[in-house]
Amino acid sequence: MQKEFNWQDIQAVLTSMAAPVSTGGMIRSYVIRCVVCKPDTTEMVEHFCLTADSSLSYDEWMWINSYMAFSDGNLDVTTFEKDNVPGKAIIWKPEYDEKAKVSSMEEYQSVAARYSN
Repeated sequence: MQKEFNWQDIQAVLTSMAAPVSTGGMIRSYVIRCVVCKPDTTEMVEHFCLTADSSLSYDEWMWINSYMAFSDGNLDVTTFEKDNVPGKAIIWKPEYDEKAKVSSMEEYQSVAARYSN
């Protein structure tokens, strides 16, 4: 089941954990967790893990924020080759796909209105 939230109601928390390795040194892992609050409150209604990695940086969260604010000019447009990288293609419902490609809140609301019936 897919859920949709207002971006202003989502907050992110970057956490890290470190564990010593028997040969010396540390292994560190990072997680960005998101919480969704009721509008204009701190009452949590949902939470989810956005991403977890051993080399995560807060820049990823800032990239997502720029995208969600329709500030594509602020985004790092560097592309990475994905050949030979295992993974499963994600096929979104047309409504979510269209909403993800808009460039303003007005366009988003127009798409949402078309699918609200």
